[in-house]
Formats: sequence, structure tokens, C-alpha cells
Amino acid sequence: MEGIAICLIKPDGMDHEGEIKSYLISLGITIVKEVSLHMVPKDVVYLYPSLAARPDALALTCKSMTVGPVKMLLCRSEGIFDRLRSAKQYLRATYKKDNAKGVVHTSEHKEEAAREIEYFLKA
Repeated sequence: MEGIAICLIKPDGMDHEGEIKSYLISLGITIVKEVSLHMVPKDVVYLYPSLAARPDALALTCKSMTVGPVKMLLCRSEGIFDRLRSAKQYLRATYKKDNAKGVVHTSEHKEEAAREIEYFLKA
């Protein structure tokens, strides 16, 4: 079944934007829409609600996510969540910088994708 989800290239990954998009495409993922954003702390809280109970982790994540632009990619494919999960593991291992969690965030499931799409890609 074809699905739709978000892949967010974080500030630490923006130097590799082209390679990241090419890798997603090589997995059979279609990038339907791209939006450049500069996140603010409320966006980070929305993206990572589980961090609300962990103020230190939230502060570090806010700092790393708001230091520069991000690229929100609306992605579509069969088995989108499995493909994005695989892509995230590869991309994080390939492009991770020191002390960083990774260079991309991806929607984990249909409900999360719908929530993120509504918030970040509302037109």
C-alpha cells in the first residue's frame, strides 16, 4: 500500500541535502514536495512531544534544530515507513556529526505522518 510521510533534513544534514535526496529516490521514494524552514522551539516541541518531560534533552534538541535551515520533504512510496526507517539508519550512520543524533527525522507511522504533514506543510 502506498503511503505518504515526512523526511526532515536537520541543520546538521543540510550540507548533504543532495546526497540525502538522491538516496531516498534510489530507494523508490518519490519526493512530492519540498519546503525550506527555519524551526523555532515550538516546532521542535511539536515534532518531539516525548521530550516535554525531559527538559535537558528538549533544550539540547531545540539548540541543534534551530541553528539553521531544515528541509521538509513530503515523501511517497509503497511501504513508506519501512523505507524511511531503513533510510534513516543508513543516513545517520553515513553523515552523523560528532555528538549529534542524526541528520534526518522521519515519520514513524501513519498517525505521526498525518500530524506532521498537517503542522509543517499546511498551505
